[in-house]
Amino acid sequence: MKREIDAGGAFDLVIAPPEVLEDLVKAGKLAAASRADIASAGVGLGVRAGAPKPDIASVEAFKRTLLNAKSVAFAKDGTSGTHFQGVLERLGISKEMEPRLKRTTAADLANSAPALVARGDAEIAVSTVTTLFAPGIDFVGPLPAEFQSYNRFAAGVATGAKEPQAAAALIKFVTAPAAAAAFKAKGMESAGHRH
Repeated sequence: MKREIDAGGAFDLVIAPPEVLEDLVKAGKLAAASRADIASAGVGLGVRAGAPKPDIASVEAFKRTLLNAKSVAFAKDGTSGTHFQGVLERLGISKEMEPRLKRTTAADLANSAPALVARGDAEIAVSTVTTLFAPGIDFVGPLPAEFQSYNRFAAGVATGAKEPQAAAALIKFVTAPAAAAAFKAKGMESAGHRH
């Protein structure tokens, strides 16, 4: 998305990590005053719909689940995947897990970690929680708190927006207290929640 904008792609509103919005403000493509934090999403696990949900309630249970898995898919170049690789190192199981890891590319949605699990090509998906609410996937839960990482999302209106009022209205709508339940239903936390 940022590459498209940098190449001159027109947009009215952008929702992206805060650092992307900061870059767009510096480039004069986003109105700084319009920027608003929206929500955050942690990293979690998913399994194929109908499969037994493994125990990840504690660090030991999470580690055991990983070591017992036949295969674990994650995006090697995504924020959650990079974080997951660090988690494996912190758990001291990187070498043991290596033969079972299925690395995907974040931009290849047809072969994403959740898509591999939905097709039965991997047993467990580790990804940003929001991607685990997909057809063919059952959300297991977030990583244990000791290993959690959050992706944050913010929104802003383009300086050259054709519909700036509509863009601002959408930001107001998704930041209203009433939106918190919708975010929670998809595994996210509204911006008002502190980690």
